[in-house]
Amino acid sequence: MTFKTGSGIVVRKATRKQQKAAAVARSLSKNQKKEVKKLVKGVAETKSASFYQDYNNGGSATRASGTFATRGWAVQNNAIVTNNTDILQLVPYVAQGLDDWNRIGQKITVSGLHVSGSIRINISRLVSRSLTVLNAYVFVWQHQQLKDYTRLYASNDFSQFLERGDGATTAFTGEQQDIGRVPARQYYKLLKVKKIKLDWAGVNAGVATDAGVDVSIANAHVWKGDYSMNLTKHLPKVLTYPESANSTTPQVLNAPTNTSLCMSIGFVLANNASQTNTPVDPLPFLEQTYVSRLTYKDM
Repeated sequence: MTFKTGSGIVVRKATRKQQKAAAVARSLSKNQKKEVKKLVKGVAETKSASFYQDYNNGGSATRASGTFATRGWAVQNNAIVTNNTDILQLVPYVAQGLDDWNRIGQKITVSGLHVSGSIRINISRLVSRSLTVLNAYVFVWQHQQLKDYTRLYASNDFSQFLERGDGATTAFTGEQQDIGRVPARQYYKLLKVKKIKLDWAGVNAGVATDAGVDVSIANAHVWKGDYSMNLTKHLPKVLTYPESANSTTPQVLNAPTNTSLCMSIGFVLANNASQTNTPVDPLPFLEQTYVSRLTYKDM
């Protein structure tokens, strides 16, 4: 159908039949897109992988492997200074394969990342010392420049972790003043902080104590604390992994290249005036363990 305007220009107008056909075509296109998305989501299998804290009695500075076989409690000192033991990896390794904890290609779509952990006063200290009061801090962070675990473990510098307020930076050393400092934002993005207070003031009768006498203080008996965190929003929606030809190192191949999300744990002793990198008492104060579970869609 055509008609002439006042200026003499002839305009062609679609008939109702043509308009209906075009609307149907557009509707089919939208529906087709929805169906494709549903189909993709239906075919994509939901999988999961976990990273475990390794058992460590304090005698090793070896990086945690994250496997179920090596799971356990790790002695934790007050300071956050060492990459191998103070970078607590949160994103599990995901190897290529066909199992429910593998990936087929180089990319997976994140469904969730949940962490469950526990912090406790060292068992040997519970039965041989009288008074321990401390505040443990769990920091979840991402380095501003080092976006993969390979570079993070190799190049992170914890002496840049906190602002001193005088133009310089410092590590978290476990002194009381650390809790009043803020992260050095040019190096670190702090995503979450959890504070867990622990105290223990009872010992077995006849056991030698720090002061030489047995001590018991009412209500001072919280020697273990649990925590859980949903960290899904802090991960990219899609995790990308390197091609197998790029490296022969399994950890490098199976770690994502676009995030190095991690956490660190330190503590401040309330009954010590000053605490440096080396605890004043050789008997460890703290132990910690955690498991991080990643769920994802894989094609």
